[in-house]
Amino acid sequence: MPTTNPVRQYPRERRSTPSLSTHRHRASVGRQVASLSAVALVVLGWMVILLQSPSASAVTNPAATITVGSNPTAQDFDATNGDLYVLNQGANTVSVISTASSSVTTTIIVGTQGGASCIQAVAFDPTHNYIYVTNSGAGTVSVIDGSTNTVTSTLTLSGNPCDALYDPANAYVYITNDCASPCTSYVYAYSATTQKAAVSLPGPTATVLGYSPANSEMYVSDFDSAANSWVASAISSSNSLVANVAVSGGALQFAYSPATNEVYCASLNNGSAYAIPSSNSAATPILLHSSATAQAAGIVWGAVTRDIYVSDYFNNVVDIVPSSNAAVNNPPKVSALPQGLTYDPASGNVYVDSLVGTGNGAVDEISPAGVDVMSYTVQHAPYAITYTSSNSEVYVANAGSGTVTALSSSITVTVGSGPDALAYSSASNDLYVANSAAGTVSVITSGNAVAATLTVGTNPDALVYDPSNHDIYVANRGSATVSPITSANVVGTAIGIGTSTGGPVALAFDPNNGYIYASDPAANLVSVINGATNALVTTIAVANAPTTIVFDGSNNDVYVVESTGSAVAYMSGTSVSGTISVSSSPTAMALDANNFNLYVISPSSGVLSEIAPSTNTVTHSAGVSSALGVAWFPSPSIDQIAVTSSASSGTVFVFTASTLGSVGSVAVGSNPTAALVDDATGNLTVADNGSASATIVSGLDVALGTVTVDSGPAALAMDGANGDIYVACYASGTVDVA
Repeated sequence: MPTTNPVRQYPRERRSTPSLSTHRHRASVGRQVASLSAVALVVLGWMVILLQSPSASAVTNPAATITVGSNPTAQDFDATNGDLYVLNQGANTVSVISTASSSVTTTIIVGTQGGASCIQAVAFDPTHNYIYVTNSGAGTVSVIDGSTNTVTSTLTLSGNPCDALYDPANAYVYITNDCASPCTSYVYAYSATTQKAAVSLPGPTATVLGYSPANSEMYVSDFDSAANSWVASAISSSNSLVANVAVSGGALQFAYSPATNEVYCASLNNGSAYAIPSSNSAATPILLHSSATAQAAGIVWGAVTRDIYVSDYFNNVVDIVPSSNAAVNNPPKVSALPQGLTYDPASGNVYVDSLVGTGNGAVDEISPAGVDVMSYTVQHAPYAITYTSSNSEVYVANAGSGTVTALSSSITVTVGSGPDALAYSSASNDLYVANSAAGTVSVITSGNAVAATLTVGTNPDALVYDPSNHDIYVANRGSATVSPITSANVVGTAIGIGTSTGGPVALAFDPNNGYIYASDPAANLVSVINGATNALVTTIAVANAPTTIVFDGSNNDVYVVESTGSAVAYMSGTSVSGTISVSSSPTAMALDANNFNLYVISPSSGVLSEIAPSTNTVTHSAGVSSALGVAWFPSPSIDQIAVTSSASSGTVFVFTASTLGSVGSVAVGSNPTAALVDDATGNLTVADNGSASATIVSGLDVALGTVTVDSGPAALAMDGANGDIYVACYASGTVDVA
């Protein structure tokens, strides 16, 4: 029979991957239960349930334990300086942990917490490099300058300042204040240390915050006294209250899903999660697996499966809610009393911390397949769990022991010799790696294991996926063929491309006619293959060594750069329609699917050209030195193009996609050859070929951190099923998950 303990008053915080397109996740179980009891809702105490560790998971010790102050209960990551800020509620201090060394570098005194019911929070403002700490009992907010790690200002607010969260739409930090009835609660908006707005809310209990990039609105959990119901209040980036969406039981924590453009919240007392559409119409309740007894304590979105993960505190499971918002079935069992969650893009796994009992705590690691693959033993009362992009580490703040635990979860997959190209199959959710020196293709599953090694032609240097027949096509440069691979990983008969003097180096797929185009620079040809029959249709003469090739869906043309000339050729079907003059010796080309423009770099002349497919003319150009690669950001709100360059050892130059105006530059590792944007986070990953590293850059030109990979990183690909970014390391014969 479970025993009932008094309700804890520790604050609860959860932080997801720091980026402009994700929001911070937070829970305050003890505080929320106390608030619910004030409106005659059922109060459920903390249940100490003695369960053995899940049989499906292995048990391991963490990488490191770091001693901080008393009762660490909230934390946040500063992507500018790579430090983790841990709020020690019992000591009224903030411990600053360097993620480079996983050690405390300084301790900062902040205001007293005092208040018994309100959470304390930590929020990072990347615009000003400030860290905000709410001091609920003192009615103040401490502002820490991340460049000096000192308190530079103290803000005074009415009531008890509770939660804090940064809004990328207007670069403001929003702070909730909770106060006893009948006072009115507010959400305050600050730019640096200047108050910009005070938005009045319907009830006195404004607590946790969430953010939706779909409508650029901030969401606040509040109790509407007039309606006698819990609501999620939506506040626009212009600081007006636009809606109060009824959420039975209150929002204990928010999470945003890019898959559905909805904000989700966990509700402790009614066995449900809620999905709030961007229109702020009625929220959709989602029944959890054990809805009669479920207590949703934490919630997070995982880019691996594009699902929502909800921890059920009472039943010791993590419910996985699909993007269809269907009811949950067969959730994975985890350690006792699971609470906060965070998503780790370095492994594609979701972590959940658990109180377990009066002794040690636990952190369970859930794979994209929904399996509890690892259970880490941590110290007493883990209360905040955070992923830091600077070192791909997961940190756990243990409130009961005054420590922070670092969990290590780096992954390297060994493939064949000389991997230099990657492609993803949405049919099998597998990643295909072309091993140029070995003449093979490695098949990596979403669980990051090599499922098969397939023999193809000599020097496979390019891959493309055909969604109409689910085949992967491999360009074999050394044998002048293209090999088809079925979704069952069977290599078909090699397709000759009509030349014996050269070989294909790049591929593109045209969905309108089902053709695969293969460029052959040595023979000055582009070969056309029918994907329905896997037969050569024809060859098209293209002058001046055609290499990079791209399909543009806005006009259904295929574009190919003439690498030894000064043009980009475009074709429709099986013939060249014309050429577009660009600067001499173009090498790389990328399509921006936001505006369908093409971006071409010509390193020898130091020019970036923008081609409008509607007119097939160069509309803008910009100077960029020593260019190596080009990538685009998938978010229309970012409107940027990134160019990797070997200038100053390694640099990413950022331009506006609409006008090619200079946005700025950021230093990365040496010789950055390839770049790829993660459509879930909007972050740019750069393969630093000369320094065996992958640098992650945010959509606003901020370096988030550098991940060490194996030698010779040459190519990048993203797995849409698990959200991982894979780095093919040519010199070491490995693929690293960055």
